[in-house]
Amino acid sequence: LKYISALAVRHRDSLRIAFEWPRPRRPIGAIAGRSFFLLFKMNEQPIALKLYGIELLMKKKKIDAAKDFAIFVAETAAERHCTEIIVLDLKGISPATDYFVIATGTSNRQMRSVADDICVEAKKHGRGLFGKAGYEQGRWILLDFVDVVIHIFDSEYRSYYDLELLWGDAEKLTIESKA
Repeated sequence: LKYISALAVRHRDSLRIAFEWPRPRRPIGAIAGRSFFLLFKMNEQPIALKLYGIELLMKKKKIDAAKDFAIFVAETAAERHCTEIIVLDLKGISPATDYFVIATGTSNRQMRSVADDICVEAKKHGRGLFGKAGYEQGRWILLDFVDVVIHIFDSEYRSYYDLELLWGDAEKLTIESKA
């Protein structure tokens, strides 16, 4: 192991391990002097990797950052007096995102304020906003953080579009408002 340099980098729920074998004084095999990497998904089970006689064993607790962020957003919306807040788990159902957060606002001014607060808090937590729609009209504001999409509706648009019915297969997590 002292002759091999390795670097492990975790990104979201994946682990990338880069290996580099130094060039020996005399050829010892096809992998000498080459760099390559392995990329695999982390889960709750230990990951054992045996590579050319080198065994690596890693254990990583599953962290669902998207779910934590979705719950954080729902709690933020509840603190800002939104109602009917629901988090939908779309993993395995939608290829576009992992979670929807759906909330109902009381007025377009309040809905814009909630959207602004969520964007500020997300930036503090290192999350970048991918897209924003409906902000000027204030009837249905959509904030896209890629793995979490936030919908802030007024009551009329929420009942008309009924995303809960459209995504009826998704697991629902209801957030109680702290009123």
